[in-house]
This record gives sequence, structure tokens and C-alpha cells, in this order.
Amino acid sequence: MIFTGAGTDVAATETALRERQDDIASDQRRLEAQLASLVWSEMELTAQFNNQCDELMEFQQLEREVNTARLMCQTFLTRLQEASVQRGLQTADSRILSEAIPRSASSPRILVTLFVAMMLGAFVGAALALIREWRFAGFRTTDELRQTLSVPVLGSLPAMSSRNRVDVLTHLRAS
Repeated sequence: MIFTGAGTDVAATETALRERQDDIASDQRRLEAQLASLVWSEMELTAQFNNQCDELMEFQQLEREVNTARLMCQTFLTRLQEASVQRGLQTADSRILSEAIPRSASSPRILVTLFVAMMLGAFVGAALALIREWRFAGFRTTDELRQTLSVPVLGSLPAMSSRNRVDVLTHLRAS
């Protein structure tokens, strides 16, 4: 290799290196600007994403409320239709044939009511007396009679079968 004009080559190399350094610095500034722009875009997109998520949740809540309101409206309409049908069923098909003519005031029939009450009282009293008589079987022993009436008992008849008179007479003769 021949070295001629080493100074010119070094100057040219230095110039080329400075140009290259300027290009690299310019590329670095451009890349830093792009990086800053990308970071800013990322923050902006993150904010938009969070905002859209909040809006989506709000939208879904509103959809649920709309569905609930629609269901309630349908229920009320159904109930209104049912009430209309029932009201139609309850109206009587009637018309006035003639106006009412006022007459003398009616009053309860006192004699008939009194007679019915007396008869009913007599029947109830008789029924109660018969029931009490049927339930009372009489006194079985002299002790029962003495305790109930609180008086002394003078005498009593023995219980005997009256089907056969001959047996009764022999029983009485033996006593």
C-alpha cells in the first residue's frame, strides 16, 4: 500500500465519521421521538381501553335494566288485559223495566215470631227433659239414695226376677 496524502485520507475519514456520527445522532433523535410518541400512544390507548371497559360495563348494566323494565311492562300489560277481561265478565246484562213504587213500610210480624219462639222453646225444653230422664237410671243401692237425698231410708225391695211367679212366691215364703 502506498501512503500518499495521509493527511487527506484522515481528514476525509474524519469527515466521513462526523457525517456518520451526525447520521447516528439524527437517527437517535428520530428514534427517541418515535419512542416518546409510542409511549404517549400506549398511555392514550390504555386510557381509551379503560374508558371503553367502564362504558361496556355501564352499557351491560343498562341492557339489564332495559330487559327488566321490558319484562315488567309485559307483566303489567298482561295484568291489564286480564283485568279488562274480568271487568267485562262482571258487568251484568240488565236493564230497568219499571221504576220502583214506594209502598207502606213493612215491619216484623210480632205475633208469629213470638209463637214460633215459644214453640221452639217448648220443644227444646222437652227434649232436654227427656234426655235427662233417659240418662238417669235411678238409685241402685240404699247408700246411694241416702247420700243423694240426705234422709234416712225406711225400707227397700229386693231385686227379683218376675218372669216366673212360682219362684217369686217360694222365695217370699222362704224369707
